[in-house]
Amino acid sequence: MRYLPGPPGEGYPALTFAVHARIPVRTLRRMIYAYPTFHRAIEDALDRFE
Repeated sequence: MRYLPGPPGEGYPALTFAVHARIPVRTLRRMIYAYPTFHRAIEDALDRFE
């Protein structure tokens, strides 16, 4: 299992919001994150959906 890097909970709110708001993967890829290093796991996860 791969964990999101960074402070606990740093990436989870963004992913939770994206699921509930039905934000398309292509939109998530264009987002600019406050802490890009912490959100690289999000990019890795998005690679699995396309």
